[in-house]
Amino acid sequence: MNRTRNERKSWMKSIRLIIGLTAAAAVIMPAVGCGQWNAKRDETPLSVDDRNWKQFGVDDPRLADWTDMHDNARLETANDLELIVEKLDRVQDAVVIRTDLNAYVGVKLAAMNAGEGDEMSRDMRARIILAVKSADTMLKNVYVSSRPEVYKTIADYNRKLTNGVPGRSLVQSFNTRMRQQFPFSELGQ
Repeated sequence: MNRTRNERKSWMKSIRLIIGLTAAAAVIMPAVGCGQWNAKRDETPLSVDDRNWKQFGVDDPRLADWTDMHDNARLETANDLELIVEKLDRVQDAVVIRTDLNAYVGVKLAAMNAGEGDEMSRDMRARIILAVKSADTMLKNVYVSSRPEVYKTIADYNRKLTNGVPGRSLVQSFNTRMRQQFPFSELGQ
């Protein structure tokens, strides 16, 4: 009986060692394969200017799409960021939800000329992104849209959070909706 117990302990130690080595290899191998151990980080900012993307071999910035860019684990309202965005020219109203490393901004634009509609220029998007990232330096991505359906979706989630619905119960549906609303990585984020 002693021998069987010792054999089991030895076998369990071997299994734990194999699992540990497999987990370590799973972490190390992708980094080695990508050359991240010896490579310096590229600190070149990717701007709204298309030429900046093209020098990195990306003709269409939407090709830089990541499947996990909307995998958030928490949601919260961001009234402070809303006030900052609302102070910008042409912004009539803004609603913002902050997640782990992302901010989702829906804006209503004030029409400057008749027929101008609610289209947002690239410069306007860049100004909003810059204002939000300057106010909260922990944010990695800022997704901005002036489309009415995006504004309404973000406002609905904001209202639910404000009324006390826990963010953890909303996060899965929120992530799904944001994947639909922002399917590609936008320039300037």
